[in-house]
Amino acid sequence: MGIWSTLFSSSDTISKTTDAVISGVDKMFYTDEEKADFKMKYTEFFPTLLKSYEPFKIAQRILAIWFSFLFGVSFLVGLGIETYNIYYKWELLSLGVEESKIILLDTSPLLNIVSAFSLATIVLVIVGFYFSGGLAESLFKHKEKK
Repeated sequence: MGIWSTLFSSSDTISKTTDAVISGVDKMFYTDEEKADFKMKYTEFFPTLLKSYEPFKIAQRILAIWFSFLFGVSFLVGLGIETYNIYYKWELLSLGVEESKIILLDTSPLLNIVSAFSLATIVLVIVGFYFSGGLAESLFKHKEKK
């Protein structure tokens, strides 16, 4: 019987149980004072939050520049090869060479690399994420002003 009386009849145990129940019920309701307190703390904390995101923003810019550069280079190389092929074929045809004997540069390896790594999708997602943050922020600021 000693363990039961220690567990349930102690005033300390009853006090802790009562505090836990009151605290649990209190946390179920979000009052206006708590909302105002949260907004004030958030406003004070926001500059600190922005400072902590600086390394992420730098990494985000590096990724955006890197993948955009790779995509741009592959696009320009492919465009250059296709332009060369058109010009080369036109020149040889104007000189009277049969079309079946003209050997053009093959762009399929470049297109296979671009397709295998889905560079267009990667660049679209990265650039979308890069610019969507600023767009969303400006929309929220515009909405708050109204």
